[in-house]
Amino acid sequence: MNRRQLAAARAGAAKEQTAVAKASTEIAKKSSQLSRTKSDLQRSALAKQLESLEKKRAASQTRLGKHMTDAARLERKVADEERRQARRLQSAALRPHAVVLEQVQVLVAADHAPREHDVYLCHASPDKPAARMLREALEERELNVWFDETRLVLGESQSIQMDRGIASSRVGVVLVTPAFLKGRRWTERELGAMFSTDRRVIPVAHGATFDELAAYSPFLADRAGLTLDDGVAVVADAIAAALVG
Repeated sequence: MNRRQLAAARAGAAKEQTAVAKASTEIAKKSSQLSRTKSDLQRSALAKQLESLEKKRAASQTRLGKHMTDAARLERKVADEERRQARRLQSAALRPHAVVLEQVQVLVAADHAPREHDVYLCHASPDKPAARMLREALEERELNVWFDETRLVLGESQSIQMDRGIASSRVGVVLVTPAFLKGRRWTERELGAMFSTDRRVIPVAHGATFDELAAYSPFLADRAGLTLDDGVAVVADAIAAALVG
């Protein structure tokens, strides 16, 4: 419905733009004739014609403004519909997170080594705000989260600290975003280390499509199922359920 209305609004705007342009051409022509005419009778007739043309142009401009306003409003609605549809398609493409997390739960249960942290949260630096929200939600569920800005100690090797964090965590949660998929030194290093943790890795999509994820890493795509589009609380609950059992 909105797309049909948008097409009609655009067509109406195009029609009125043509009418305004035509009236402006006629006004310019009549004004030129008026400036050259000496006959009072002809000048009076031309003045009336100009007045009529200016009224028509003003009316067309008013209708044009309305059509353009309607088109802008409908463009926003159509864009919202397209974003919602894209999220629905992405959710349909992703594997059900219950299946994915059940596999993680089995691996976690089989891991008898002592671990200081429940979750190692891997993210790209530009995604720090979203990562913070996810960390807070996980901690609210009494999970111990290794998060760089709260765990890294100045003066010590960052890479060594990150390796220790991964080794001491029960699972690795990877926040997969467009920034992450561009490839960054630290995130790629973290991901490489996580690949050796018996598949105890949980990707969480945020603004990244399944196809983009699959192109970047078939391994991550195989584990995909959670998305922040469902809400931080839903994601945190699912991860906590996989760890608590």
